[in-house]
Amino acid sequence: DIPNNDYHRMDCANRGMVAAVADGVPLARVRYEFLHPDPPTPDLIIGSATHEIVEARVCDRTAMVAFGSDVGRRTKAFEYFKAEVESVHGAGKIIVVTQEEGVLAKAIAVSVLSNPAFQALVADPEKLIEPTVIWEDCDTLLKCRARPDIYTPALEACVDIKTTSDASKLEYTIFKWGYHYQ
Repeated sequence: DIPNNDYHRMDCANRGMVAAVADGVPLARVRYEFLHPDPPTPDLIIGSATHEIVEARVCDRTAMVAFGSDVGRRTKAFEYFKAEVESVHGAGKIIVVTQEEGVLAKAIAVSVLSNPAFQALVADPEKLIEPTVIWEDCDTLLKCRARPDIYTPALEACVDIKTTSDASKLEYTIFKWGYHYQ
């Protein structure tokens, strides 16, 4: 399959891009925003770290997450730590989080990994972890890409693990981020 960094550089639309084009946003604007993304939010960083920890456990490999000291993300000490980690592993090859973010990501990952429904999905010996799917959207004619976290042929299930900062607002989060389209 395709390495993660290469997947994200593919000249294909993702769910958000297709939705924007369908809503009438000019394709040039959608393409510009794809090439110039906003910096990740703290919630996205925690979600990415959680995802990496879960996937590493399922695939029996080391998670590429580095826990910084107990300093804030916006401090020079954290930036120095991040630069040091990336100089060893390569930029984009490891998720660098603060200690607080790392503890939270690990707790969420433990919760996901102990969920019986999740355990049933990953027990399928034919499961595919992050398979790359490419197709042409019939409405917009855009070449599209997707990478579900798990595909289990036995259950005919495609699963994408999501996190939320507030479980009591799950329906709002699903709508806000368009999870229901994925």
